[in-house]
Amino acid sequence: MSRKNQGKSPDSPGRQIFRFIVSFIAAYALLVAVFYTLGHRFIKLTLPFYALELKLLRPDYEVQASGIERGKDDRIHSYYRIKLNSTVFDSLGQPRRGVVVKVEFEGTNLYVYPIIVFSLIFAWPRLSARDRIIASGVAFPMIILFSLFDIPLQVITQFEQSFSVEYQWRELRLAALHFLANGGRLLFALLAFAGTIGIAVYFRPQENPANQSAVGRNDPCPCGSNKKFKYCCLGK
Repeated sequence: MSRKNQGKSPDSPGRQIFRFIVSFIAAYALLVAVFYTLGHRFIKLTLPFYALELKLLRPDYEVQASGIERGKDDRIHSYYRIKLNSTVFDSLGQPRRGVVVKVEFEGTNLYVYPIIVFSLIFAWPRLSARDRIIASGVAFPMIILFSLFDIPLQVITQFEQSFSVEYQWRELRLAALHFLANGGRLLFALLAFAGTIGIAVYFRPQENPANQSAVGRNDPCPCGSNKKFKYCCLGK
């Protein structure tokens, strides 16, 4: 290799980073456009599942209606109309029962998890197509799990605040909401991504070293990354 071409291998760290950044931005922009266009259908599809979870967590909550609507700020807001089927006492000591409250929350918060996770899965280097498919399949239940924590937490906290009653764990729930609104969702998305990549790599087929010796330096790498063997798994 001439001095002119030294340090300019197709898979140098600088080019890997540049390729990752470009791929991530492209995937991120595409997913944002998809969710901005079709996200309301995704939210409407998931609302009954969160309503079922609310019923399991708080049997005295009766979800009478749910839906989505676009607010004055042009953002999509989801809502539940909930009836309280138990008696509580407000700050004045007056009993309250059968009150119906409309609880609103931003459905776009649900977009954070899939947009970040799938953008990283698409852009992450040294992953074969098989790795990305496995990681995407594992990502779905993780995203659902975090959403099942996120949305009911918002709904229950807002519903209880409407009664001005000191409920159990109220301060803890408020702290959790503050955490989610200030980087918590991004952190959960990164944790989900790390878990999906770890599982995909763990289940990656292991190549026999004896078979690797028969692979030429310029042949496609046996791991399935579509890169040359010398730029991928040679020496590992």
